[in-house]
Amino acid sequence: MKYGKWCLLFLKRLYRKPIFLALLLLIPLLTFGYSSLSREDSGILTVAVAQRDSEDAFAAQMIADLCESSQLIRFTLCETAGEAEELVTYGKADSAWIFDEDLKNKVAAFVAKPERRNAFIDVIEREESMFLTMTREKLGGFVFSYLSPEFYLQYVRNNLPQLNGMTDSELMAHYDAVSLSDDLFTFAARESAPKEQSYLLTPVRGLLAIVTLLCGMAAAMFYVEDTQQGLFSRIPMKNLPAMELLCQLIAVGNVALVATLAMLISGLGAELLPEIGLLVLYVPCVSLFSMLLRRILRGTVALGVAAPLLAIVALCVCPVFLDLAQLRTFSMLLPVNYAIRGAYNPIYLLYMGIHTAVCAAGCFLLDKTVKTV
Repeated sequence: MKYGKWCLLFLKRLYRKPIFLALLLLIPLLTFGYSSLSREDSGILTVAVAQRDSEDAFAAQMIADLCESSQLIRFTLCETAGEAEELVTYGKADSAWIFDEDLKNKVAAFVAKPERRNAFIDVIEREESMFLTMTREKLGGFVFSYLSPEFYLQYVRNNLPQLNGMTDSELMAHYDAVSLSDDLFTFAARESAPKEQSYLLTPVRGLLAIVTLLCGMAAAMFYVEDTQQGLFSRIPMKNLPAMELLCQLIAVGNVALVATLAMLISGLGAELLPEIGLLVLYVPCVSLFSMLLRRILRGTVALGVAAPLLAIVALCVCPVFLDLAQLRTFSMLLPVNYAIRGAYNPIYLLYMGIHTAVCAAGCFLLDKTVKTV
């Protein structure tokens, strides 16, 4: 009964904190803002595409197929090559791909002599970058699908004289009849992984996990302020860790619950029960991690400085946007890592439990050896 009154009191005080309300507001902004963004025309890079001969049907078909071949590149169709170049010049496009006139014959000439002087696509870029290098690889792979039939015909004509009696149409009939087996690769997706999500939406879980972690840090600062104001002066010292944990669970639990609901409503989450299980494990993990940091850092100033730094570190080392193998060991120190990986790999739920237990043991040892408040 007594702890129930404390819970209501903490909840009431919590919703009077501007920082806490800001964190709550950030959740729907992140979730539904990203969902809205994913429905727009999106891409990492913008490429302007044009053909020098507007009447060239082969080039037009090639460009149409190209524009449908990737979600990571935003293609902008231009009526003229000059327009495409201007978009790059004025920074409205990262690159321009301009297809030559008489493209079909140019492709045949390149197949016969694959030299620079026979190139049939001009690539104009503002600057060299890793992402633009990747787009050129994409262009090369796409163009090869058009070069392959020509290479096939050239090879047959030059190396198989016994087939000289066959027309190109007959040879291409055999080419088209051959289909490669998919047995070379086996593609599989985890059953719990969300299906057909936009690449723009995949970081949302990680960003919400970081917001929840920031809430834990804020709750640690609230606890220090309440202690300094004498709010817990009538509570025995031995009961203060339990009271602090209660404060953390209420604050972190509120934010994590709103984050989970936002993910489920927006369609980003997995099924209901796995999300609830992840919520139940992540809340104490963040709470005890924040309690441990409060004992190590001490004071609201140090915690306030550490909170944004911790968020930046989590963005860099945890698989929010990129999953770097070199940083995986370090990411195991942060609860955010388990919130992301635990949604798709159940073994990380066990690791999260171990992380929580280690933080609890650290809090216990520091309380026994060091006066933290």
